[in-house]
Amino acid sequence: MKRRPRSKRYLDRLSLQFLSGMGEAEEGIFVPSPFQKEALDALAEGRDVIVSAPTGSGKTWIAERAIEALLERGKRCWYTTPLKALSNQK
Repeated sequence: MKRRPRSKRYLDRLSLQFLSGMGEAEEGIFVPSPFQKEALDALAEGRDVIVSAPTGSGKTWIAERAIEALLERGKRCWYTTPLKALSNQK
């Protein structure tokens, strides 16, 4: 038996149901983790940095700060990500 594709309306409803339970980040002062500060300090000194850390630990935050610093100095930057899902978060 062939499965019928789900309707867009059904998938939209399912997505909203899933997302409604996620909530929002709490407001407050963000304090970088030691590894984030270490990476930014190294970048500020002109050193190259490779960050190996678990998913969701703040690697993208480091990249965003590094890009901001470059743009403020009139530089350009090319940022790539390996996964479409990660790209869609931006």
